[in-house]
Amino acid sequence: GTCEALDVLVPDPADPSSTDEFGYSVALAGQHALVGAPGYFRYWKSVDGLMFSYAFCFPGHVRALVQPVRYGAEEGLPLQVAACSPCSASQTSRGGRGTQCEACKAVIPPNSDLDYGCTFRCRLGFHGALCKSCSELRKNDYKPPNSHWKDGVAACDFECDAGYSLSAMTNGTLHCPQCPNTIVFERLANVEWVVPTCAWKCRLGFFRDPRTDAEFQSDQNCYVCSEIQAKTSAFLPSNAEWMDGLDECIFGPKIGFECIWSTCRACAAIPANAHFTDTAVTKSSSRCTYACDAGYYGHPAVVGVCVRCNTLMTSHTPAQLPGSAFWPASGVEVCDADSWQCVAGRTRSNFTAYCCPAQAAVTHSVVLPGYVPCGFGCNLGYRWVNETATCVGCSPLTPNAVRLRDCDFRCNAGFFGRTEHQLCSNCTQYHALKQTPNPLRSFFPASGPNGFCNDDQWLCPSGYTKGVNATPPGCCPNELPDDKAVKDANAVSSCGYKCLNDFFWDPNGKECKQCPDMTGKPSPPDGSEWHGTECSYVCKRGYITSGSYNGNPALACVDCASHAVSESWTLPANARWLNSTLVTTVCNEQSWRCFDFYAKNAEAGLCCLSSELPASQIPSNANWDPKACSWRCDTAPVRYFPPVITVTEQVCQTCENYLSGVPSCVTQCQGQVPNAAPVECSVSVRATYKLRGVSSEGFSEAARASLLTAVATSSGKTSPSEADDV
Repeated sequence: GTCEALDVLVPDPADPSSTDEFGYSVALAGQHALVGAPGYFRYWKSVDGLMFSYAFCFPGHVRALVQPVRYGAEEGLPLQVAACSPCSASQTSRGGRGTQCEACKAVIPPNSDLDYGCTFRCRLGFHGALCKSCSELRKNDYKPPNSHWKDGVAACDFECDAGYSLSAMTNGTLHCPQCPNTIVFERLANVEWVVPTCAWKCRLGFFRDPRTDAEFQSDQNCYVCSEIQAKTSAFLPSNAEWMDGLDECIFGPKIGFECIWSTCRACAAIPANAHFTDTAVTKSSSRCTYACDAGYYGHPAVVGVCVRCNTLMTSHTPAQLPGSAFWPASGVEVCDADSWQCVAGRTRSNFTAYCCPAQAAVTHSVVLPGYVPCGFGCNLGYRWVNETATCVGCSPLTPNAVRLRDCDFRCNAGFFGRTEHQLCSNCTQYHALKQTPNPLRSFFPASGPNGFCNDDQWLCPSGYTKGVNATPPGCCPNELPDDKAVKDANAVSSCGYKCLNDFFWDPNGKECKQCPDMTGKPSPPDGSEWHGTECSYVCKRGYITSGSYNGNPALACVDCASHAVSESWTLPANARWLNSTLVTTVCNEQSWRCFDFYAKNAEAGLCCLSSELPASQIPSNANWDPKACSWRCDTAPVRYFPPVITVTEQVCQTCENYLSGVPSCVTQCQGQVPNAAPVECSVSVRATYKLRGVSSEGFSEAARASLLTAVATSSGKTSPSEADDV
C-alpha cells in the first residue's frame, strides 16, 4: 500500500518563534498528535514550555470545530482540546484536519445497508461481496446429499434435511445418513423432525397425551387439543370449546360468548342484520366482534347500526347528496359519502360531485375537455348554471369589450373597470366612477400612459408640474410671485419654494399664503419671537415651550434654570443652572456650568477643582475619565500612553514614542514582532548571569549581601531579597 500526506503539523502562525523548539518531542494517541515545544516562553502569558494538541482524524471522521485555548489557566478557563467525530452513515471524509463530511458516492448491492465510511453491511441472512442468500452464494460449492444451504441466518453453511443427521465417515468426510428411527417416525401421526437431529416433536397445534402412566406414554402419536382433552375427560365450561390449532391446549368461548375464568356468558346483543365474526380459534377471552350482514352497512363506522345504505346516509350521517343523485339501498362494497349514484340520463362527473346530463341534451352547449363539471360548456353569449344543468343567455355586452366564456368579458386596450364596475370605461370615466381622490387642479387623462390607468397617473394643467415628491404629492406651480416666495432646490416637500417672512406654505393648495393679522391679539409671552414662515410666536432657543400661541395665551416660554429646578434635575456640586440666554442648543440636564476655578466633566457629571488637575487644559489625544476627575489617554482607534495623565506625564504618546528612551530589541527577540495596537506598554528585561570559579562557601554574610545588591541593581529588582530569585 501507499501513504498519502494529508496535512503538516506546524506551530501557531500567529505566535511563531524559532527558539520554541517545536517538534522536540512527538506522541501519537488514537486520533491525536501531541507535539512538545520546551523552549516556548512568553512572559506576558506566564507560560514557560508548551505542548500542542492536534486532532488528526481517520478517514470517515472530521475534526470538531472547537475554538482553541492555548493558555486558559490565565483566564480561569478549562483547557479545550479538539476531537474527531464520525460522519453519518451516508457520508464520509478524507480524514486529517478536515471539518466537512461529504455525501457517499458508492453504489451498494441489493440486500445491504450503507455503513460508516461509505462501506456497506449485508442484511441478516445475506453474505459475500454482493450480499447474496446462502443458497445462491454457495450453489456451486459441495454439500453432502440429503442436505441444503441455510438461508436467513447469520452463518452460511449447509444443514441436513429433515430425517437426516450429520455424521462423519471413516475418511473424515461429512455426510447426512438417514435417521435410524425413520420407520418408527413414519408410523406416527402429526409429528415432525427436529432438524438437524433424529429427534421428533409434535407439529404446531398437536400435543402428546399428558398422562404419565406407562400405557399412555407408550403412545407417541400427537393429537389436536380437543382429542387430548376428550381422552383425559378434562373439565370444559358451558358455552366454551377447546381451541384446536394453537401452540397450547386451552379452552375459549364459543362464537358469541366471552369467558371470565371458567364462566362463559353470551355477548351483549348485537343489532339486527348483523353476525359475529370471530370464527378463528383464539387465545382471547372474548368472541364478541360482529359485522353487518351482506347488503347492510354502518357498524363499526357507525357503532351499533346495520341498515340499508340509503337509510344509513340519510339518517345517520351528515353527507350531502348531489342534485339528480340518490343513495342506493345496497349493491355497493362500501357505503360512505361517495356512494351516491346518478338518476337515469345522468352520469357522474370526472371532476366533482355532480350528475351531468348528456351534452347533446343541453342546448347552446359545446364540448370543452377539462371544463368543470361535465367536460362541456356553453357557447359564447351563454353561461352554465349548475343548479339546472343548462346554458342561459348573458346580458348585453358592455361597450368597448370582448365576449369571453360564461358571460365573462375583457376590456379592449385603453379601457378599464371590468373588475370594479363591470364596465369598460376610458381612464377619465374609470376614476370618476371609482371616485379616486386626486390632488387639487389635477385630472386623469382619457388614455393612461403606457396603457395603464393607475391611481397615481394623474396629470397637471398648463402652468403646473406634477410633484410626486411634494408633501402631499400634487400640482406644483411653475412660478410664484416674488413678493411671496423664492425658489429653493432643497425645499422638495414645498415644490422647491421657500415662503418669505409673514407668508406660510399651504401644502394642499401648493402656494404661499399671507399670515393672519395679529392686530388685537394678546401680547406674546416673554422669551418668544415671531416666526414669520410659521405665522406664529415661538419660544427662543434655550427656553422650554409650553402650549401654543396664535391668539392662545396658553403659550409659555420657561427659563431653562427654572425648568431644571421644577423638574428636580440633578445638579453637580459646585455648579449652577444656565439661564436660557446662555444655552446654545436646547435646555436639558447638561445645561449647567461649574463655578470659577472648577472644570466641567460632563460625562461624569462632576465639577473638578482646576488646581488638582495635572495641567491647565486637556492635552491632545486625551479625554475626561467618565467616572472621576482625571484625564485618560485615548484607546481607539490608536492606543496612547500613559493610561492616566499625571503631573509628570502630561503628554499622550504612542507606545513606540512612550518607550523611546529604551533600547529596542534587535537580535535576541525570541521571534516577537511589534504589536501595532498594544494593550500594555512596558519593558521586560530577562538576564542570565554566569559565575565561574566562585563558591558560596568562601562568602561572608556581608559579601553575599553585596553580591545580591549588585544583581538587584542590574536586573531592576527593588531589593536584594527579590534578587535572590535571579
